[in-house]
Amino acid sequence: MQRNIITGFGLTILLIAGLWGCSNKSKQETGETATVPVKISKVQRGNITESYSFTGNIQPWKEVNIVPDLPGKVARIYVEVGDRVEQGQILAELDTRTAKLQLEQAEAGLAVAQANFHSASRDWERMQNLHKKGTLSPQQYEKAQLAYEAAKAQLQQAKAALNLAKHQLEVSIMKAPFNGIITGKNINEGEYINPAMGGMRPQGSSVVTLMDLSKVKIEIHVSERDVGKIHIGQKANITVDAYPGKKFHGEVSNINPAADPMTRSFAVEITVANPEMKLRAGMFARV
Repeated sequence: MQRNIITGFGLTILLIAGLWGCSNKSKQETGETATVPVKISKVQRGNITESYSFTGNIQPWKEVNIVPDLPGKVARIYVEVGDRVEQGQILAELDTRTAKLQLEQAEAGLAVAQANFHSASRDWERMQNLHKKGTLSPQQYEKAQLAYEAAKAQLQQAKAALNLAKHQLEVSIMKAPFNGIITGKNINEGEYINPAMGGMRPQGSSVVTLMDLSKVKIEIHVSERDVGKIHIGQKANITVDAYPGKKFHGEVSNINPAADPMTRSFAVEITVANPEMKLRAGMFARV
């Protein structure tokens, strides 16, 4: 009887200990699950950058069609398409044989006019002295004066003719007005060109086309809603299909203050440095 009581008491103690252990374990599990780590950071002020996408065509920084000032036969063209030229370099020239003959005639005419003027000047000076002494009639005095004035006018005319002949010879030689690259050869040697009549050929009256591609321009069209967000000097990234993955960098250089009446958009010009000449006129660009 005593053994049974002890055994029962022992079981009771084990049961109570087991329940106590389960209770503590449950509390620990509950506590671990309920704990959430929290990170506290200081609020910082930042800028939100807006970006816009446009498309446009690449244009040369400068472009000029080389045209002679006077009509004539094209004698020589010294450049080909793709040639890089420097300012002042001779590109082409007209047949200068006639211009050279006219220059020689003008030089000879000037020499004659100078001789006549010197002779008339001496006569006029002598007649003035005689007139002061009263030994010269009024008719003779007037005749000498008219001869002097005529010789003076002829000298001025001869100088003008010489300057014109020099100019005609100079403009027969066509030079590059700036550094650039030849992008068009529009006439052949031996053909006649008359700029005043628009040329004698369908292509027009220019001999060659010269472009400056050291910088290029891209014209985009911005809506009335967005034009207020564009400003001079704003940076732009440009991509072209010819160079996948490569970005060229430019900036806004001009904003037309007047909208296109048809599209209600504003023309915006972006300038891009092009030292390696990778960007070419006519390329499609994404801005």
